[in-house]
Amino acid sequence: MKYWRGLIACGTIALSVTGCWGEKSPDEIRAALEKGVVLISYGDKGGHGTGFVVGRNKGVCTALTAAHVSNASQQLLVQTYDKKLWKRVEGKPLPGLDLAEVRFEVEAGDCPYPALVLGNSDKLKSGDRVRIFGYPQRLGTSVLVAQFPGGEVTAVENPPLPEGYAISYDASTYGGMSGGPVVNAAGEVVAVHGMADLSKLSPQQKADVEGRLGENFLTFRWGIPINAYLARFPDVRVRSAGVLELPVSAEWLIAGGIAGGLLLGARLFGFRSSPSSGNYSSPKGVSAPQPPKPSSQGGGVRGLPFSSFAFDAITVDAQGRETNRSRRQAEYFPEDLGGGLMLEMVSIPGGTFGMGSPNSEKERYDRESPQHWVTVQPFFMGKYAVTQAQWKVVAALPKVNLDLNPDPSRFKGANRPVENVSWDDAMEFCARLSKKTGRDYRLPSEAEWEYACRAGTTTPFHFGETFTTDLANYNGNYTYASGPKGKYRQETTPVGSFPPNAFGLYDMHGNVWEWCADPWHDNYAGAPSDGSVWNSGGNKDRRMRRGGSWVGDPRHCPAANRDGYEPEIRNGYIGFRAVVSLLRT
Repeated sequence: MKYWRGLIACGTIALSVTGCWGEKSPDEIRAALEKGVVLISYGDKGGHGTGFVVGRNKGVCTALTAAHVSNASQQLLVQTYDKKLWKRVEGKPLPGLDLAEVRFEVEAGDCPYPALVLGNSDKLKSGDRVRIFGYPQRLGTSVLVAQFPGGEVTAVENPPLPEGYAISYDASTYGGMSGGPVVNAAGEVVAVHGMADLSKLSPQQKADVEGRLGENFLTFRWGIPINAYLARFPDVRVRSAGVLELPVSAEWLIAGGIAGGLLLGARLFGFRSSPSSGNYSSPKGVSAPQPPKPSSQGGGVRGLPFSSFAFDAITVDAQGRETNRSRRQAEYFPEDLGGGLMLEMVSIPGGTFGMGSPNSEKERYDRESPQHWVTVQPFFMGKYAVTQAQWKVVAALPKVNLDLNPDPSRFKGANRPVENVSWDDAMEFCARLSKKTGRDYRLPSEAEWEYACRAGTTTPFHFGETFTTDLANYNGNYTYASGPKGKYRQETTPVGSFPPNAFGLYDMHGNVWEWCADPWHDNYAGAPSDGSVWNSGGNKDRRMRRGGSWVGDPRHCPAANRDGYEPEIRNGYIGFRAVVSLLRT
């Protein structure tokens, strides 16, 4: 009996040290936060923001902040709680969100600053108490003092507002606190503080928000849910020569504390949740995927080395004029088809997005409703639609279910997309490629296709509210919204002729429709929320196609647009691109 009392006592100590009993006092929370919160300033001008450590590796710390903080300067500086100023800093914005990772190099050895504990923002509701940690501007003095104001959650928006903002609260915040952690009563980060009053929204975005929330939305402060960040990092990631950090659950600590007391405490203490190093907070009803085993060849999966490519992602205004061009980088692996041909498969990070179109979107169809949340797991997608050269090589592989015409296309060209192929033909292509490679090549689900097309955006096109024939191949005799008329090329164009989206995928709008795996459903009533193929119900005599084509009205080209077609039909404006999930072992 004395033995068990000792174990329980040790377990209680372990639980109290690791903070698993629930709510903490503000002083306890502040003490736990302050060593992991950083001040982000600029070497070429005044101003600053806040951030907090989420990843720890050898020689490098990764902090999370607001994208408008890191984008404000090309000369970022990071100051830590110990007054050290780190000058080797790199900012990396996350597509579609006002979030950015800021990585700063430190002295040799592991990152000395603790990663903050990240909570589950899905559990947050109106009335919950939160606090914001940050460094507000102080007029008339250069001395910055950290502040820790508190307040209540006033709204949780689903789907989120532009740039990922979804949580509002009535705490008093000031300039300079953007990017700071918003924590719950247990001291867990549940959001990233962004802006007061959504002041940087465009007039059109503000009109959309006012329509949903009313004019009172200007009263509150807003943050981006931490799950929007965690969804981008669902697998364990070990950065180059880095230190693996493992998540700890309260249930495991309780069991370990009672069963083994402090014998397990030495092992458990010091681990912190971090998406950069393996933390994953699952949206409700979605199980966390098992992390893949690291490849024996660094940077690859099952012996396939990853490569990267750089590209420019473009944004336009409502008239189709370019307003922003950002340099991006994406990873891919090259699948050797034989004959010197490669199929470049781009890594698509997992995430949660609003699928379909809002009622306010111009020129939409009712079949794009109701807009709903979908969580997509990571996968790989063809950088381009399958080309005629790639088709010819795979068509020569042994038959699986049906014969393939090696040269079916109407518009000839090795680097043009293959067209005049049916849904059944595309499925046979994937089956043959799977048999050759040992990887499960397939058509994308409708949800995967739209998620990949959007690449973090919420506008009709990944370019913005409209597009032009300088950005995509469609029938330019017609316009979308306030966009201009343009060219009507009357044929396909070689893949990669136009700018890609933020994931590095080309020709997602126009050129050729792209087959998806799902059968036709009239709308999204009852649609799955996990990104899988919607095989239940529907009309299996029609299969989904996405993206629009060279011959079509631009109204058919938005990310949310969906249409169905008979699976045996072939014509000169439907092609496809292949996807593969986490590579099977």
